[in-house]
Amino acid sequence: MNVTNFSNFSKNRKKQQKNIKTKKFNKNKTRDITYTEGFLKIATHNVRGFNNETKQKIFRTFYKENKIDIIGITETKLNKNNGKICMNNIESYKTWWESANDNSLGAGVGIMVKNELSKHIYKVHKSKGRLIAIDMKFKGHSDVRIINVYMESNDAEKEKRKETINILFKWINQGKEENKKLIVMGDFNADLKIWIKEKLTTTSIKYLILEKLKNGNFVDLQKITNEEPLKNTWKNNNVTRRLDQIWVTKEWAKDIYNCKVLDNEDELLDTDHNIVIAKILSNNTLDKRTEAVNRRLGNKRRIFNFDLMNDQLWEEFQKQLDLNIGELHINYELSKNHVEIKDLNRTWSLIHQVLMKAAYKKIPSELKKKHNKVIDRNYFLILLV
Repeated sequence: MNVTNFSNFSKNRKKQQKNIKTKKFNKNKTRDITYTEGFLKIATHNVRGFNNETKQKIFRTFYKENKIDIIGITETKLNKNNGKICMNNIESYKTWWESANDNSLGAGVGIMVKNELSKHIYKVHKSKGRLIAIDMKFKGHSDVRIINVYMESNDAEKEKRKETINILFKWINQGKEENKKLIVMGDFNADLKIWIKEKLTTTSIKYLILEKLKNGNFVDLQKITNEEPLKNTWKNNNVTRRLDQIWVTKEWAKDIYNCKVLDNEDELLDTDHNIVIAKILSNNTLDKRTEAVNRRLGNKRRIFNFDLMNDQLWEEFQKQLDLNIGELHINYELSKNHVEIKDLNRTWSLIHQVLMKAAYKKIPSELKKKHNKVIDRNYFLILLV
């Protein structure tokens, strides 16, 4: 082998090794994505300023550790220049920021999306440092529009509030016309409980966003998934309010697993707001495989090989099953009164996840071309049930 050929061989070898490392890295990265486990975790968080890089790093680590897929950030206080460089090229998340044209310190919104999910975003909308939205496309499903809003808090800003609400519902109505699934979240600076008490005696513009969402066929996720009293999200001395909220259109209600407010334990995060996190079942939103994908994969299906199972493996499968049942609170789910078909569908979707997650981890399987005689995962579910 001459020197030139040896040099080319070495370069090709290094390139192959680099590609293998990249594939392994990407494979490990996808394990961090919650929606591959059957859930999509979406959150809204008022950070009370996001100009400090150390603070950004602490919050980012918190989001990553809690496996949040999409985070709507409010009250960033970023100006236009800082918004251009805020958390650019960071690990795990892709970010978009919107600042007020007048560099108002009380404004600023953003959206952070896990890298593997960000490839589904095809359009970003921004307005007046108060609103930001992303449009996402998933093959075989309706498009999704996620809107993050930070409403004006000052009672003297009535006209600006009206303008923000008008833009918000322009985006909502456009999304409805295009048959998008809609999520509206953020710091509304309006407490639903107080509005219900005061709506008979006041017509304050502060609560207009809640009224319009309710009339627009939206549901408050924290309200429909938790018993009263609901946990508040903001505290200032002895005053607490539920200002940060996540609402979705009613057709998504059947796919909601829960919506929780996480306390800022030990005041680790420098903000007076708690984060709100919604957990959405992703089977009916993200997981459907199209015919085109099936053809590209050669119509392959994951086939479970029960012949390789023994007593020890079945015991491990049972332990994994018990673990999944506990994590997803299946016993509590089964104890509920299932009034509507959507309730049954939701419970079945959870049971499906419990079984399949245990099967993928503990039962030997391989990808094979689809045949009439092979046991696919749906038949597997029938066998187990």
